[in-house]
Amino acid sequence: MHNKEDHVHYNQISSLYLRHVENPESWNNIYERPSLTALLPEDLTNLDVLDVGCGAGYYSVYALKKGARVTAVDKSTAMLEHTRQICDTEELVTIQVDLDEGLPMLTDASQDVIIASLVLHYLEDWQPVLKEFHRVLRPDGVTVISTHHPLGDYLALPKNGYFDSKLLTDYWGKKGHEFPVTFFTRTLAELLNPILSSELKLISIHEPQADENCRRLNPEAYKTLSKRPGFLFLTLGKKLP
Repeated sequence: MHNKEDHVHYNQISSLYLRHVENPESWNNIYERPSLTALLPEDLTNLDVLDVGCGAGYYSVYALKKGARVTAVDKSTAMLEHTRQICDTEELVTIQVDLDEGLPMLTDASQDVIIASLVLHYLEDWQPVLKEFHRVLRPDGVTVISTHHPLGDYLALPKNGYFDSKLLTDYWGKKGHEFPVTFFTRTLAELLNPILSSELKLISIHEPQADENCRRLNPEAYKTLSKRPGFLFLTLGKKLP
């Protein structure tokens, strides 16, 4: 699990991280964001949206523009401050929270949509946060998750085989502006079983391929993403009695 030192670390690299993810050619912009937004409800008007691990604030901005009320949570105070600056609206609430400690500030059945974009792979144990997602989600609500794809991690990272699940540090960013990012790798079974054993129901699994916009903006990434998955996208609902 991440500790307080990790929190300070991510605050320190926030400027490099933001520069990386907001690069028009980044995988975030050419692959992850269009893939995840395609899974969200088309109409977010007057819905309560929880942006989990809001990071650069992209999904908070997206949901606000769609007419939602947004609660953005993150472990990094620097990321939360950035999100507040780019949103600047009373329809946004930001809360500093360690997901390992749950979401105690949110009441039961208070959220229509939960967005967990590229955040769960930072957690060692998914069961507590999935339990919290179930608690705060309304009966007809939806949770949309993007996370590292086990096959993509196996092919791209220095692992001693597919079954080598561990805490791993990778370096992101362009040469001269690289920064370390630490996360957990896992097999597909290790990823899906906590969901299947939770009170949430797995509605869909998506492994999108890169599109023509990706080809135009970043041909190298397009070539890679045409051969192997970049991220795994999951849609969850709430199991009803």
